[in-house]
Amino acid sequence: MNNIFHRQKSQKGFTIIELLIIVVVLGILLAIVLPRMGTSKEQAKLVSCRSNLRNLQSALAFFYAKEDSYPDDLNALDVPGKMKLCPTGGTYIYTIENGSYKIECRLHGLIAQEDGIEAASGGGELPDYPLWDPAASYRRGEYIIYNGRVFQARYYAGPNQVPGELTSPWQEITDEWRNFNVYRGDDIVIYEGRQFKARNWTQNEKPGLLESPWQELTDQWRGFNVYEAGDEVFYRGQKYRAKWWSQNSQPGSSDAWELIH
Repeated sequence: MNNIFHRQKSQKGFTIIELLIIVVVLGILLAIVLPRMGTSKEQAKLVSCRSNLRNLQSALAFFYAKEDSYPDDLNALDVPGKMKLCPTGGTYIYTIENGSYKIECRLHGLIAQEDGIEAASGGGELPDYPLWDPAASYRRGEYIIYNGRVFQARYYAGPNQVPGELTSPWQEITDEWRNFNVYRGDDIVIYEGRQFKARNWTQNEKPGLLESPWQELTDQWRGFNVYEAGDEVFYRGQKYRAKWWSQNSQPGSSDAWELIH
């Protein structure tokens, strides 16, 4: 009876050897997981950086269209200040060579890069990407060439998902607005020679319409633009300042605006 009681009592806890084994196993698991978590954070920063680079690419294309040349540095671009900051904590490397540009953002050996608008918009030599194969599948982030245009998969692309269709997962790499492309807040596009910035996520919503989330980047009043208190615009040669939030409220005939001069 005493022997049975003694065995039951000894089975309630872990031995020192068992505890050591548990500690070693936990250490091995942490050694595997922690580096992957760090890499995931770096990759997330890199994705954010690539998004900024695409917006800078559009701004550079707009600048080139007006000035027939690229700016000496990125500070000359009319874009939000935060877009000029590299999300990785580093700095952008902006170079101009042979009439084209290159922007890079580096993070621990990882590189986000965008080349000049000639390669992205169809003019000049295309990058060395494979031609789209209707029988192939593609992973998220892969690039292909279809009908002389560059596309990137937003997510897994299966066979026969044709680039350029609204329901396909392909994003054309271009500064021109495309109805099948997906845009997020602050993305910049060119539509009918005018520059627009997305206020929020959008797809297949044409810029310049009252119901679309696009803001034309201009100091002229537009009925479809959204204005906050303090915003200033020109309308029929006169300058107005917004007194509060407004959209489609015409300066000179609406209390939402005050005449400055």
